[in-house]
Amino acid sequence: MKKNLSLKILRIILFIASAMMCNSPIYSQTGLAISNDENTTAHPSAMLDVISINKGALVPRMTTIQRDAIASPATGLLIYNTTTNQFNYYNGIAWTMAIGPAGASGITGPTGPSGTTGQDAFDAYGTGALTNFSSTTFTIIPGLTQTINLPANCVLKISTNGGFETTSYSTNGVTAVDVAIFIDGAAPSNGAWLTYVAANTYGVVQNRTNFALTKVANLAAGNHIIDVRVKRVFGSSALVGGDSTNTLQGTLSIFVLKK
Repeated sequence: MKKNLSLKILRIILFIASAMMCNSPIYSQTGLAISNDENTTAHPSAMLDVISINKGALVPRMTTIQRDAIASPATGLLIYNTTTNQFNYYNGIAWTMAIGPAGASGITGPTGPSGTTGQDAFDAYGTGALTNFSSTTFTIIPGLTQTINLPANCVLKISTNGGFETTSYSTNGVTAVDVAIFIDGAAPSNGAWLTYVAANTYGVVQNRTNFALTKVANLAAGNHIIDVRVKRVFGSSALVGGDSTNTLQGTLSIFVLKK
C-alpha cells in the first residue's frame, strides 16, 4: 500500500511541476483525491479531497504579523494563526477568527452560598481636645462617637486609641485617668474600661501616655451609639485628645461583622 501511495504522490507532484514549468493552469474534469487507497476518487463536489482515518490536513501556519503581510488576500483564504492559536480566514474585508456563532444560553446554575451582607467598617477621629480636664465624671472625648445601624445577625467589634498628657510642671507630677467605651450611654459590664497614668520622670514634665481599648458587642439589630469617654481618677488635670494637628488625636473604629 505504501508503494502505491508513493507512486500516486509522485504522479501528483510531477503533474503539478509540469504545469508550473509550462506556466499554465492545471485543468481537470474531476477532483483530486489524496488517500492511502489509490482507487479512491474525489467527491464529485470537491476539487481536492483528502481522505484519512488517522491523519489530518495542515493549512499554512504563521504569526499575526506574517498573516498581515500577505498581499491582497483572497476572500476565503485560510491560515492557522500561531500567535492566537486560532484558524483565521479573510472575509473580503478583514481577517477574522474561524469560529461559529454563539450557542444558546445554558440553564441557570444552582444558587451559591450566602455572602457577607451586613459587614462594614467605620472610623471616627478626634476633633478637639479636653483641656485642663479634671472632671471625675465620664466625659466624651470630642469626635470619638458614632451611631451605627446594626443589621440582624451581626456583632460589633469596637476599637479605640488615643492619648493624653498631664498638665503638671512638677518633676514628680502625675495624672491618672479612666478611659472606657460606652454603648448606648452605658459603660460595659466587662472589659473596655482601663486606668492609664501619665507621670513626670527624670526631669521631663507634661509627660504623655497612649491608651487603646477593644470590645466585641453582641447587640440587638437597630441603631446604637458608641462613644469613648474619660474621667480623671487622681493627680493633676490633663490634656485629652486633639484634632488632626495633634498627635494625641484619637480614633474610634467600628467593624460590623456577620455572625
